[in-house]
Amino acid sequence: GESAGGFLALQSATLFPAAGIKLVMAQYCALYIDHPAYNPAPVPPPADDHLQTYMKSVKPGFIRLSSPFPENLDLLQAITSAGRHREVIGPDERMNIRRNIHRAEKLPAIWIAQGTDDTLV
Repeated sequence: GESAGGFLALQSATLFPAAGIKLVMAQYCALYIDHPAYNPAPVPPPADDHLQTYMKSVKPGFIRLSSPFPENLDLLQAITSAGRHREVIGPDERMNIRRNIHRAEKLPAIWIAQGTDDTLV
């Protein structure tokens, strides 16, 4: 999986061992959502206003699985610059890849590709 798909692939492999996943190829995915880079100090209102507008439009229980790039890129940038990434992801500790890798009963082979110049992931 790429980007969010890589994150979801790693989540699937670590949280659902019964699925029998043999290999995860995660490209350019967020690995550590609690890292300070994803949760900087809040910034002025424009980014936060954009995020608030989006959050008010989300129906309870709604889960967004994908969007073609670059759809909602402005929303991702607003979430990051407003320092609210963890809030949007939610408090569930199962969202933490590092925790899941350490607690996984069994891990498949994992291949991760990241760029050295990409500060977002």
